[in-house]
Amino acid sequence: MEARFEYCGEDIDSPNAKIWKVEALHVTTTRNRRKFTKAALEVSARSLSFSPLNINHDSGRALKYPENATRAMHFNPNKMAVDGTFRVTDPTINAMIETGRINSVSIEQIPTLGEKCNEILCEQHGVAFIGLALLESDVSPGDPGTINMIKKESISALFIEDAQRECVECTDEMKCVSCQHKA
Repeated sequence: MEARFEYCGEDIDSPNAKIWKVEALHVTTTRNRRKFTKAALEVSARSLSFSPLNINHDSGRALKYPENATRAMHFNPNKMAVDGTFRVTDPTINAMIETGRINSVSIEQIPTLGEKCNEILCEQHGVAFIGLALLESDVSPGDPGTINMIKKESISALFIEDAQRECVECTDEMKCVSCQHKA
């Protein structure tokens, strides 16, 4: 399984803020029985853009918004996932990500046109994403595909001087010390 969080650099518009790339949700049926189809995610992925962050779905642990928030999110058909970046200004939270104490995410959503549930799953009709929870390692995400597998020693290699660049996909033609993607 590839890394789900990737350090992208510091945000020049917000001192001490770090930008992280993430796969937030895949085409799947989650552990809480919510079915997310490719068609549903293609339509709803952008609604996760510029949303608030919290820890473990706990409203009492909401991070200050808009300083801490998702940025542009979209549906990535190659990964069959909603992905993009989020910004964290809180040094404690950034340290928790770097050390693996926060190692996955979970979306917060509402069905916009209702949902039909049975004992096996809930089919949602229209979805709007309203936030992103950063999950501590002892909290299981609904989508196991969001679990971070990046190793702690890899993180320090990502802190290079030119921290402002955007994450890019590495290819055979381009060597990229800061990118964890493989061609």
